[in-house]
Amino acid sequence: MKVFKIRCSQINKIMGASKTAGGLSQTAITYLKEWYAGDQEEVFSKYLTKGNECENEAIQEVGYFFDLFDVKKNTQYFENEFICGTPDVIDSETVFDTKCSWNRKTFLDSVTSAINPDYESQLQGYMNLTGLKNAELCYVLLEFENQDFSQFTREEKFYSINVKYDAEFIDQVEKKVIQCREWLNDYHATVTLKLKK
Repeated sequence: MKVFKIRCSQINKIMGASKTAGGLSQTAITYLKEWYAGDQEEVFSKYLTKGNECENEAIQEVGYFFDLFDVKKNTQYFENEFICGTPDVIDSETVFDTKCSWNRKTFLDSVTSAINPDYESQLQGYMNLTGLKNAELCYVLLEFENQDFSQFTREEKFYSINVKYDAEFIDQVEKKVIQCREWLNDYHATVTLKLKK
């Protein structure tokens, strides 16, 4: 069995509280079973399709608003002993992650709501992997298919949230990964024993 490492985008799936002290949540256990079985399927939706197809344009908007020269999507995969992932954009001091809002309403929801904890955890993971201490979560409202947002200025279609590195949170993530590995080892032993009968 390969060594378990948590993808930055999935960190919160293992971080939830358990009904039993010190244990893993049911969400974490379900995720680990899928990971072990290799059944983690890609989810397809119109929202993800827009995010994928508009990603490069969103990255260009990040470059514009943060004065990044010749900004390009990062393709380097990072991993350490516990975490793995591929950040969208990295410069000398900051890691950036882009989110393409589906429409004006969802964009404004992001502007007026507290930061999405899944995205915040994802950025903590990226900072840990890159050694950077500063991150920006960037929401971009872009046109897609028949959508038209031309009545809004460029500034009205971009919003970013700053996130600072939290070493204590990363320490908690690493401890959870260790717990996950222990659970997986027990699960693997059970599966192996049952299948040999």
